[in-house]
Amino acid sequence: MENLKNIFNVYNSDLDAFMKTMQNKDVKNQAKQFLQSLNVNNVKETTFLSSFLISKFPSDFLDNPSTDKDKLLLNLANKIYENNENTIKNDIINYNEFYSIWASNDIEKLKNLLYRNYVELLDTLKNASTEDEKTLFQNSIDFVVANASLIKFNIVEYHLQQTQSSPEMLDINILYDIDAFNTQFKNAFSNILKEEIQLKQFIKFKDILIFIKNFLLIFYISKESEINSVLDIDFILQQLSHDAFNNSEIISLFTYTYDLLKGLQAPIHDNELQEFKTSLNNSIRQEPTDIIPTHIINIISCIKFIIYDLNELKNKINKKDENK
Repeated sequence: MENLKNIFNVYNSDLDAFMKTMQNKDVKNQAKQFLQSLNVNNVKETTFLSSFLISKFPSDFLDNPSTDKDKLLLNLANKIYENNENTIKNDIINYNEFYSIWASNDIEKLKNLLYRNYVELLDTLKNASTEDEKTLFQNSIDFVVANASLIKFNIVEYHLQQTQSSPEMLDINILYDIDAFNTQFKNAFSNILKEEIQLKQFIKFKDILIFIKNFLLIFYISKESEINSVLDIDFILQQLSHDAFNNSEIISLFTYTYDLLKGLQAPIHDNELQEFKTSLNNSIRQEPTDIIPTHIINIISCIKFIIYDLNELKNKINKKDENK
């Protein structure tokens, strides 16, 4: 890392030379080797090197380095440049995630990213065994809080709102419109999904998978990595495209999803969900074009009831507050 910094420090005042150096094959290889040494495999070396460019030439690269998301990106780039050996791996991962969001100009995704980082750091702080570790993680938390404020996101207040109430009290209407979801559900007929799988043209099917995955990620922040791995949508669709997704893998995927949904739904729906799982386990000899549409619709049905129950609970709480 220090060697890379020394290379770029030569061109502190020459943007053109700086950018040409970024494209140098040897420099890219050094960046790649450094990322590999940290076991950071999902970050492109060009994205990593862009942090140097932003840190050194913010006014040339950013629209307005003094406002909101641009300033946050600059702060993250500067943190990489500081090269704190205790945090550099997470600094690079956070920069990489935010860089893609920054490029898409999606503030809500940014808030979700910051909040996930905040919750993870709080959990890590609780398990810190030494004072040095506690100081390190507390500084990281303070960094996230300060950067959230740049986009007018009071992350501490938001977290308190979530922890002072149970997950069932989240304002689910903000996340998904109930009426729109019901319409989507009614239109997700089995024959449409079956046809898409047969033709290997995954349009509605992909949208539904994305919806299911995003729904689970809302409630299972601590399982984000696991959910992203199991519900790797691009991989699933690729396997289906090559007829390489066998029945055991399909059953395992849906069993995992059912188990997560059981942790969210009201107990009154447990018998129905168990029937879904029994049917799934008995489908080992069926065709994927029969198994997948049936259980996608069952899963959407479970989600619909979860949303409905959460919405009803929210309305009851609102009525109690009005009557006080």
